[in-house]
Amino acid sequence: MSIEHILAIIGAILPVASAIASALNQHVRASEAPTSGALKAQVIVNTLAMNLDKAKLAAAALKAMK
Repeated sequence: MSIEHILAIIGAILPVASAIASALNQHVRASEAPTSGALKAQVIVNTLAMNLDKAKLAAAALKAMK
């Protein structure tokens, strides 16, 4: 699998993960007493979005080195 393929896959997943993270963040902020499940989901999805963004940057850097 080439770096271009990896960038395309990450590029497709990242907006979805970011949108879910944004919705969860908004839900948790709006809730007076967010459930532990909502808080755990928020942490997981925010971490996923952050790691996908880092992977995208790393793949772009590798592509630039070629």
